[in-house]
Amino acid sequence: MNIAQYYIKAAEESQWSFKLWIRYLNKHISRAATLITADDVKVITESGKLQEWQKAILELAMDKTTIIWQIVVEYSEPAKDNWRYQEAVSRWQHA
Repeated sequence: MNIAQYYIKAAEESQWSFKLWIRYLNKHISRAATLITADDVKVITESGKLQEWQKAILELAMDKTTIIWQIVVEYSEPAKDNWRYQEAVSRWQHA
């Protein structure tokens, strides 16, 4: 299973859960590297399996300047930094 296939399946499993979708994205997006390529994003978003909000989150998670990228990478960081995750989620939800 390649990355695009993984995320198409993940999208189906997390179609009603923002938190679960973030957890899936966190598997391949980190501060050190983003293992999802632009070609993968194109295949994933054109698959017809993603909800519109999942497409938007995926595209934003690919950009290191967005709050969504911050949410994704901080999701698996130590609890001492968890306040940043909560703050970022709150800012995004109220934007």
